Amino acid sequence: MTPLTTVLVAMSVLIAASLLGGWLASLRALGHRGMQLLLSFVAGLLGGLAALVLLPEAAEHGLGIKAAMGWATGGFIGVVVLERLLCFHHHETPGDDVGHACCGHDHGARLATPAAFAGLAVHGALAGLALGMAIAADTNAVWPAGVLLLAIALHKPFDGLTVVAVARRDGLKRSKQHALNLAYAFVTPVAVAVGFFGAGHLDETMSSAALAVAAGLLLALALGDLLPEVQSHDHDRLLLTVMLVLGLAAAVGVGVLHDLGHDHQPPPACVQDGHTHDHPH
Repeated sequence: MTPLTTVLVAMSVLIAASLLGGWLASLRALGHRGMQLLLSFVAGLLGGLAALVLLPEAAEHGLGIKAAMGWATGGFIGVVVLERLLCFHHHETPGDDVGHACCGHDHGARLATPAAFAGLAVHGALAGLALGMAIAADTNAVWPAGVLLLAIALHKPFDGLTVVAVARRDGLKRSKQHALNLAYAFVTPVAVAVGFFGAGHLDETMSSAALAVAAGLLLALALGDLLPEVQSHDHDRLLLTVMLVLGLAAAVGVGVLHDLGHDHQPPPACVQDGHTHDHPH
């Protein structure tokens, strides 16, 4: 398999995996109870992903723990302040609270959807760049970049599910949910192509800062938006707690896959004049 064919296969696998998660989230109309259970799972997933995957990676690569927490706090506060200033409203299903006024006019979906999309997109884009560069640098018969592809592809359905679930909670029309799912599905594959064809090597400080900000976005969404909403429902406490724990467990699994992929990833390299050149560390 030629490197170009490998890139095309990797892009196709990642698109299909991401679309699968979004399709599952929109497979059937969820009632009030089903939506609350799904949101509890997503809250655990996003909180765990931010705390157990994004922040540790940002701290270990290019930033210290204090700097990583500083960038994450900036992302967290940014979402909270924007929601306060823009006065967004919650719409659990399309058509709910229509005409509900605040600040003298009506509002649509909350900031949760763009925050979730942005946070996951930063993580997905950086993972795609790493995979693209790994494919370009790989000259071995046994393809170590394949492990990184597998690690990314296995957690892509969770990302797609999250994007669509939050969009549904925010009351976006079904067509917009599908558009968001499709747009997100192409984030990582496009980054794979960019990484393969000429990204060289990433500035670790800038990419780590972006990861930390993304962690702050996801933490704000999980802790300041989704969990308070779920906590306000006294019914199904046990099931809601179980779904939250399952979401955290899924985040732990993503972290394990993430570490597995990076353990098997070849050293950062760029391809120049048909040859692979390792970058100094």
